Amino acid sequence: MKIKTITLALPLAALLAVSPLQAGWKGGKLGAGGQGNTGTQVTTALSDAEAATLVFMREEEKL
Repeated sequence: MKIKTITLALPLAALLAVSPLQAGWKGGKLGAGGQGNTGTQVTTALSDAEAATLVFMREEEKL
């Protein structure tokens, strides 16, 4: 039983340790060129339809 537990635990631990790297983790020095996340954010104005949709969703959440 102990061998079976170890056999299952080791691959699971390895998978959990590697998954942030496979997901494209950008924190620390793993980002492109070692720069990490630069925090650049682009904003644009919302259309009237988008604004109305957001207001509707916000009101629905208050219920």
